[in-house]
Formats: sequence, C-alpha cells, structure tokens
Amino acid sequence: MRIKTVTMAAAITLAAGVASAATIDFTDRSVWNSAASTTSVFGATVSISATGGAINFTQDYDRSKTGVCDGFGGALACVSDGLGVTDDEITTEGSMVQTATVSFSSAVFVKGFSFLDLYLATDGSDLETAKIYFNDDMSTMISFAALQTPSANQPGFVVGLANVAPVTSITFFAAPSNDNLGNPDYSLASIEVAPVPLPAAAWMLLAGLAGMGYVARGRKNA
Repeated sequence: MRIKTVTMAAAITLAAGVASAATIDFTDRSVWNSAASTTSVFGATVSISATGGAINFTQDYDRSKTGVCDGFGGALACVSDGLGVTDDEITTEGSMVQTATVSFSSAVFVKGFSFLDLYLATDGSDLETAKIYFNDDMSTMISFAALQTPSANQPGFVVGLANVAPVTSITFFAAPSNDNLGNPDYSLASIEVAPVPLPAAAWMLLAGLAGMGYVARGRKNA
C-alpha cells in the first residue's frame, strides 16, 4: 500500500508541475528595476542582459489598461512599460540593432509572450514586428506583428504563443519595419513559462511503477 501511495502522489505532483505556468512580468518594478534584477521560476534563475545599450525599466506605464493589466497568463502589474534598452523600448535604427536576452539557469518550457508599444502605421502602410530566437540559435526565429495603431491611447499590446522547449535563453530585437513614427521598437511586457514537459518514456516508467505498487498491494491483500 505504501508503494502505491507514494507512486501515485509522485504522479499527481508531476502532472501538476506540467500543467502549471508562471508569468515573468517585466512591468512589475518591484521585481524588475535594473539589469541586475533576477527572479526564479520552477527552480530556474531568470536574468537579463542587453546589447546596444543598457537595460531600462524607468518609463511608467501610461496607456489604457483594458485588456493589458489582466493580460496573458495572469494579471500584469502595469507599473512600468516593461523591458527596454537605453530607453523603454528595444530598438532597431539602421545598422544599430539593440537586443535583450532573457536567460534561465535551467531549461523551461516557453508558452508565449506579451509586448507593449508594438504599433501599426496609422495609414496601414507598415507595422512594427518583434523578432525572437531561442538558445542563441537564429534558425529558431519567430515573429509577432503589431495589431494596434498608436491612436486613442492604445497600448500596442500583442500576445504571442510560442510553445517551445527546452529553452535556456530568449533573445529579442525589432525588425526594421516601422509604424512610421520614430524608429522600429517595442517593449517586452511578459513571458509565460512552465516546467519542461516530462518525456513520454518517463511517464511510461512512472505508470509502470504505479502498476508495481498496485500489484504489491494486491499480493499483500491476498
């Protein structure tokens, strides 16, 4: 009976781990306020770095909060504008391409992202696009395009799904396409992560152990 109880408890714990998720909220200045800031998710330490300038969290969030601060994977603090480089945004200006990298001390499953200040041109002629790649491998690149114009207090909020694992680093930069206002840029608001899913072989092993526990109990009762 003890074997079955312990094994089934382990199965429940692992299933809960795979199902759970955490939001890394870069708009929360109580956690993220400098390049030295870190946090922890699922046993992994999360750290940040940049090229082309210094990490910046100083811009206050000053746009509409509707649909943002109750955002992707959980409420966003909406205190700052999120992670930027030099100013409140990650910018591409000609040959100058700023990057921001979020690193994890152990691998995680990346479910998706949210962005701010990612805009369409008012006349629809162009749009800003967030570019992302994983584990220092540019062949893994994905893109998320703007959905809002900068008019009527719109926050330029975009949610993008990824579902990529295992991930130990994510690098962000802006595509050269633009909203025709200033330079191509955006802020990183959040990342949604979960534990790396348990491989199928491990689930089979766990199921086998559970079966052994059941058999052991049956023999004892017999």
